[in-house]
Amino acid sequence: MCERYRFKVLKGFMMVLKQSDRSCYVCGAVQNPIVASETCYSEEFKKNKLPEGQYSLIKCRSCGLTYVDSDVTDQYLSQFYQLHSPESDDEYNSMIKELTEGETRCGDFSRQWQIIKTLRRPINDDRLLDIGCATGEAGMIAKEDNVSLYGHDLSKAYAYICRRRWDVGADHVISTMLEDESFPRGFFSYITSYETLEHMTNPSRVLDLMKNWLKPDGIIAISVPASDYFVIKHNCLKKFNRSGLVHGHIFNFTPKSCKLLLERSGFEPVYIGPANWSVNAAGSIIRTAYYFLKALSGSRIFFAPSVFAVAKHKAF
Repeated sequence: MCERYRFKVLKGFMMVLKQSDRSCYVCGAVQNPIVASETCYSEEFKKNKLPEGQYSLIKCRSCGLTYVDSDVTDQYLSQFYQLHSPESDDEYNSMIKELTEGETRCGDFSRQWQIIKTLRRPINDDRLLDIGCATGEAGMIAKEDNVSLYGHDLSKAYAYICRRRWDVGADHVISTMLEDESFPRGFFSYITSYETLEHMTNPSRVLDLMKNWLKPDGIIAISVPASDYFVIKHNCLKKFNRSGLVHGHIFNFTPKSCKLLLERSGFEPVYIGPANWSVNAAGSIIRTAYYFLKALSGSRIFFAPSVFAVAKHKAF
């Protein structure tokens, strides 16, 4: 990529930020600064998470989206997710550890499902599709309202666990690539995707599929990692030679960029807020910091781990 330089004065020091010609995926803005760059070799898979071997993160000056300066493809990325298993996934093992301590994301999923239900109350045999269902924690919350569950996860190990947990057949939880013919048009009353779209090179394509599969009065709900949270976390941790970046994230979002993405895909956002709080002391500190920075910045800084958004068809 052809790069230029821009100068930024911060706390009395002169910092040089490289600029990239790669345009913002959501709003199309160009000449945005590269705010972080580091190697991205995966010890788990013995392979670079991005083909360039470098994880360079660009921050859009217009909508706040952060996105990688990479030509990575979904085919390249899928090899990592297809091999994920509870034994190899540090994030899953952390979740299991929290489960033994009674501290899980189930509380977050439950709060999110309550928001969804206020916008469209479920009736018997409504169908829900969870894209990136992992081992089915979110779906179990909806199952309490007699919703019929469907899921998708590229990891066959996760898909197997999810089927066992939901007590459904192979046709209800698939692990192949999502395609137009995966499900009939207007088949689902609810489609959810938690911490998944950021791992895809073209999330708009998946949102288009969701729009086709959603009933006219249906609801979609997504959560995606927040740009400010990961940039601030990285800037703090790099002083201690640690990284706050997740090399599997092709995108991190702001409420503004999330709203624009949904609108561009033909949805009308009806709720956008913070999500993915840890139920522990660290989570309480981050939650306090979120509200402090929000007030201090006039809502310009969104220091929550994730953005949670609910939307419906524009035409309905």
